Amino acid sequence: MLSIFSCNQGEYQFLRQIALEQYYFASSIDILNGKILVGHDNGKIQTVNVDGTDKKLINASHCDGEAWGLEVIQDKGTYLTCGDDNLIYEYSIKDKVMVK
Repeated sequence: MLSIFSCNQGEYQFLRQIALEQYYFASSIDILNGKILVGHDNGKIQTVNVDGTDKKLINASHCDGEAWGLEVIQDKGTYLTCGDDNLIYEYSIKDKVMVK
């Protein structure tokens, strides 16, 4: 759960809570133009609107091991990563999201 507060001259006001996906704990957060970028302690990165809508997983790292491979697929506009965690991830370069 992510709690959102506003701050005006050192006074904090609770705004809302946003339920995040179960990617472990949020370890870093940035907010810009109504979009929240959340970095989780297991290497996953997601975006969500400040109103809690439009949640997207945009990156998943190979945090259980090393990243071994990187391949750009120009025809599709994507790239692949693989690691010793036995997983392959595909990302859209244009949309900056994980495809699968």
